[in-house]
Amino acid sequence: MTQIEICLTDLASALAAEGGGAARVELCDNLAEGGTTPSVGMITAVSHALTIPT
Repeated sequence: MTQIEICLTDLASALAAEGGGAARVELCDNLAEGGTTPSVGMITAVSHALTIPT
């Protein structure tokens, strides 16, 4: 089975990706600049809200 990984920047997108069937997400910041590490607060919020790997 093909697994889909979604690159995203916020909690709403993470929840939508999970709801849409994503198997995992890659949480980033500043995608327009190639992607950087998101804040600790964003990482914590997303990891607590999702049941799939981040």
